[in-house]
Amino acid sequence: MAEKKKMNVFKRFFKYIRECFGELKKITWPTFGTTTKNFAIVLLVILIAGVFIFALDQGLYALLGLINIESNLSSALNVNPVTTQAVTEAVTQVATTVSEAVTTVATTVAG
Repeated sequence: MAEKKKMNVFKRFFKYIRECFGELKKITWPTFGTTTKNFAIVLLVILIAGVFIFALDQGLYALLGLINIESNLSSALNVNPVTTQAVTEAVTQVATTVSEAVTTVATTVAG
């Protein structure tokens, strides 16, 4: 029986590299337009998620204001309750504005 002689380590390495390049040539790469479109979609989804998380955060903060946690904190910290009420009203207005903005963006994207 004839024994197969093992190839030199460098020959095996270069054969492997040639085969890798051969496989890379078989790949159908996306076009520049497809890549740009997918990039824009990813950015849009990130933006929508960020706006949603921001709106949720502001809404929950406004909800805490409705529960009057700020007034309980103000009495514990000796803060002027008028200031706390003004802050609560301002936060509620911001939360409403953000909620409306998110709704507008969502309908624009969905439509």
